[in-house]
Amino acid sequence: MSGIPARQAERTRRSACGSVPDMATRCDQCGKKLRGSGHQTYTRTLCASCNDAYMGAAAGLIAGGDVETGIATAGWYQRIRKLTRRER
Repeated sequence: MSGIPARQAERTRRSACGSVPDMATRCDQCGKKLRGSGHQTYTRTLCASCNDAYMGAAAGLIAGGDVETGIATAGWYQRIRKLTRRER
């Protein structure tokens, strides 16, 4: 044998054949299982709440230019999105 555990070898085979590997169904930031395909960034697949934090931080950095503004805007944006999701 090649020294690779059977489960890992199965994942590798499935991903090499074009099917989605096991980790593609989880958020890259927090590890929660994704509903649907998740939100794609350039380097990650995120759940809705992690995507809200990411978008809020990006907006804060663009608007204010410093880390403190990015963090504050991320928290504000997450609260707004959570409230609007409940209303639907």
